[in-house]
Amino acid sequence: MYRKGKKSYDVDRYCFRHEIEQMFGTSELEKIHKIEECDFGVLNMETDQTTKLHKNFYKKVRESNFLEEYKKFLREVIFPQFNEPLLYQKIPTFRVQVPNNLSVAEFHNDKSYSHSPEEVNIFLPITDAKETYTIWVESEENLGDYSPMNAEYGEYYIWDGANLNHGNKINQSDVSRFSVDFRVMPYSKYDDTNVKETVTTKTKLKLGSYFELMEVDDD
Repeated sequence: MYRKGKKSYDVDRYCFRHEIEQMFGTSELEKIHKIEECDFGVLNMETDQTTKLHKNFYKKVRESNFLEEYKKFLREVIFPQFNEPLLYQKIPTFRVQVPNNLSVAEFHNDKSYSHSPEEVNIFLPITDAKETYTIWVESEENLGDYSPMNAEYGEYYIWDGANLNHGNKINQSDVSRFSVDFRVMPYSKYDDTNVKETVTTKTKLKLGSYFELMEVDDD
């Protein structure tokens, strides 16, 4: 059975940063706010997935090798931590947190936004993510004792974003944070009798739409 917490992986084998750099045309992702137009105001529910940077990512991700690296990471790193077929988010969610801004609009738990409480979250920073430029999460449901999920590039978290409240503080540093996050769920926990849809894109949270299935004999 998988264990929650911070883990590490080989950045030379899974070249996430290189692919993101190619998408944005820079090797200085932490300074993206000085390179791109980032004057989009403090992000809210309508804008935290629709800025120019987000649109650039979602447009280019299918043209890059990022999704191949993502599936390789899932197959070789995440999947072995579960003992059964696994549903995984087809397209990971892109996050960017520039100075004096947020990455997500409000503190929340994912089950309040249509997601199953059986989902498992993975937070995968593409740059360092620390203190005011990372996710803050409570240790137990409804406890409210928020602390930062500090990580360097090459580290990731498996955690319970479906049930634990989490969010951001205003980034008080002079660097930008890039990350992706995604959800997986043991196939045995999947219930297709009460399928809901995501709040922002109205995507059905079902196999073949939001999720794909990974099994033991997947190539």
